[in-house]
Amino acid sequence: MKRLLVLFVLGFFGLAASGQSLTDKLIIKEINRIRKENGLAPYVWDSAMTKAADHHARWVAATGLRSHNETVAVPGIKTLFSSQDRFAEYGAFGFGENLIAYYPFFEPAVTAVGTVELWMQSPPHKAMLLAPVKGGTPIIGVGSATHGDGRGQSWVLTFGIRP
Repeated sequence: MKRLLVLFVLGFFGLAASGQSLTDKLIIKEINRIRKENGLAPYVWDSAMTKAADHHARWVAATGLRSHNETVAVPGIKTLFSSQDRFAEYGAFGFGENLIAYYPFFEPAVTAVGTVELWMQSPPHKAMLLAPVKGGTPIIGVGSATHGDGRGQSWVLTFGIRP
């Protein structure tokens, strides 16, 4: 019963959104809490960065591939090979990307805070979360998508700077 409730909650909060969902807000709040502890300026949510993140989250969900590069064509999703291609497509000034894709039947359920904790355990992902941004406002986008089978979830963060 507990597992069913966790999956329902994750499914409800993990839906892709065109704006800022509750999950987006929770992820950004947790990242900014950690940034503050490290003396860094907070990331500010950005719609262009979110469009780039949503794009890649949909691709990851459609292919099931945990990759930063879109190497497989997916009907209905324009193939934008790299994060830099996605930033250019949506007019975002980005410098990095984190992603996570999980399948509850193989892996434990991941909450918004749990997702950030997993990224903090990985040196390259942690570096993106704690990147010192100079010469502008640090911006972030959060994208999410449910996998086609309805049993997996992908979240993508995009990081950038607003001059």
